[in-house]
Amino acid sequence: MEETKAMETFPLNTLNPDFMLWLDRFVGTWAAGEQKFLVGRRRDGWLEAWNVTKKESVSLTWVFSHAEWIKPPAGPLGPLPACLSERLMQIWLSPEQCNQLRGAGNVGRGINLIYETVEKAMATCDPANRREKLMATWSIYPPEVITADDEILLDQLQTDFRQ
Repeated sequence: MEETKAMETFPLNTLNPDFMLWLDRFVGTWAAGEQKFLVGRRRDGWLEAWNVTKKESVSLTWVFSHAEWIKPPAGPLGPLPACLSERLMQIWLSPEQCNQLRGAGNVGRGINLIYETVEKAMATCDPANRREKLMATWSIYPPEVITADDEILLDQLQTDFRQ
């Protein structure tokens, strides 16, 4: 897919926060016949799709037009692997929890503990704080490239959201 100069750093963090949260309805497992796809969030909050069998990226537009949503993701961080960082921990966890988990990311069991703790905090967060924390989470990383297909899909989804 060809990318235009204007799309090199698409400012997703300038989009309506309610729209960004509305996109959650598309996250999860999709199926087209025997093929399974995972739709999750990129680090910047936009959506991405993966063919589970071939372990490769696929077009969101293709998935949305040819596949059917069959189940939600296993947890709030979406399909694995999830991107964990110290900043993500600071957003979702209390200072005490962050202190207790300091250095845990150096071993596999510790990474699992961080993951479970962050997911639990996300799942139990009250709606008012959840919105603010998700927007902060998606603002941690610089915007990623958005393809021409994704820009068209974004326009279509924003129209659907407004209706």
